[in-house]
Amino acid sequence: MLLFSPNPIFSSYVSTVLPELGEENIKQMTFQDYIDKRLGKLFTLETPFEQMEFILSEKDHPTYQIRKESIRIKADILFKNMIDSFVEKLSEEGLFFKNITLNNEVLIPASDIEEYFYHLDYKNSIQNRIQDTARWLLKELSNKEEIEREKDWVLEEIELLDSDTYIHSFKELEKEKAFTEDTFDDYEREQSLLINKIIQERFRPIRAAIKALRFVHVTALYIQLFTKENLFIKNICGSTTHIWKEISKLTTASIKEKCMPYEDQAPYLYLMDKLIGNKVDRTTKHLFIDEAQDYSPIQFHVLKQLFPSCKMTILGDFNQAILAQSHDAPTMLSDELYDIDKFEKMILTKSYRSTKQIVDFSKGIIEANANIETFERFGPEPTITIAQDNGDLHSQIVDQLLNLKKTYDTIAVICKTEKESRFAHEAISKKLECQLIHSKSKTYRKGIVILPTYLAKGVEFDAVIIYNASSEVYSQDIERKILYTSCTRAMHELHLFSVGECSPFLRKITENL
Repeated sequence: MLLFSPNPIFSSYVSTVLPELGEENIKQMTFQDYIDKRLGKLFTLETPFEQMEFILSEKDHPTYQIRKESIRIKADILFKNMIDSFVEKLSEEGLFFKNITLNNEVLIPASDIEEYFYHLDYKNSIQNRIQDTARWLLKELSNKEEIEREKDWVLEEIELLDSDTYIHSFKELEKEKAFTEDTFDDYEREQSLLINKIIQERFRPIRAAIKALRFVHVTALYIQLFTKENLFIKNICGSTTHIWKEISKLTTASIKEKCMPYEDQAPYLYLMDKLIGNKVDRTTKHLFIDEAQDYSPIQFHVLKQLFPSCKMTILGDFNQAILAQSHDAPTMLSDELYDIDKFEKMILTKSYRSTKQIVDFSKGIIEANANIETFERFGPEPTITIAQDNGDLHSQIVDQLLNLKKTYDTIAVICKTEKESRFAHEAISKKLECQLIHSKSKTYRKGIVILPTYLAKGVEFDAVIIYNASSEVYSQDIERKILYTSCTRAMHELHLFSVGECSPFLRKITENL
């Protein structure tokens, strides 16, 4: 069994729970762990948390609106369909290959590889033809090795070898009894052995790259995808291509700099696997995906390619879809992703984490008629405190923390972003001990923690303080779910603070407090 966790903090948290449930053998990873393993050596990868920070903190950035639209489009099932159409056309023409080079000289040009690939029977899949092309390339490489043996660069490298290599070669020949008192070609034999060693050493990484199918230029193909306006119009937008041209510029610039935005990582992997395939996991029998509302449809299809035959349990809450790609967009929880006769849907409406007072308060943030039933466990009413300025805010939060510490082991000060978390931690840590949890954190300890909402997902705390629930911080539609998610992390007590006027999402609630 394998559990996909929303973030490393949740992984640390749940790892302490599983043994108590008798489930010590469940492996855990995040989707970003999988992406890093596949693409981390090729690109500098943006994390979903860095993407979230951009969306929440960089609204004045010149590319902000284009980036938001790019995130939305690339997460959609329609973009997956566009990639499928692109791959279908590549079956007949347009597949890009890389030159096979040695010493900055071309051994096998990309044009020869393309010619060989497209002379193969088009009725065979692209993946099968690429495997056939790899086998042909390895044979061609053997021919090139024989040619390179006679070139001057090989002799020059022999002259640069250290004495240990010569001694090792001599011992090899001696072991093979190639040296005898009756032989007259000892020098030639040793020279031949050294040539073999140099040729094998220099061609080994080339052979490995061919076997790994790295001669297919996936990056160039992904960039070319964004030049296909006709595919965009046909699959995604039937009216204007202006936005697509802007997205194309933004995407191309990032990829050429070897920096891959988070929204491009799943589509890139999907295209790569459609072209060259990937080692599938047939050993995992059951896959658990938590916080599925934050997975896009195209991420779901990447996982389906990785785990083609295992069963899945997919868990999530639409009201907690806070990542940029899941805002007002289809997610892994969307019914249309599944064959109706192959999945069972269960809607759980009763909340067992929080007290009735906290659940009722949180329901008011999203919808007055939210279909959430409360467990009959009671506690103090949530509070909202208005502060005059940041100094007053920090002073009142510290007082509340000191009071909560008398009763509870786990207390969280939840902020909207990591930037806000660092600001809060700098002020609060001067008065009492607390831990800052950020995007690089792997674990957390009991006590007071300060963290952004997206790292609190899936985790629960005895008491929660919302750092600044003001109208300045929480007023956009995407911020409604962020505030709701933060409040639902509390089990026993919830306290919200606001510098000035509180969020409009709280105004109806405050009337009843």
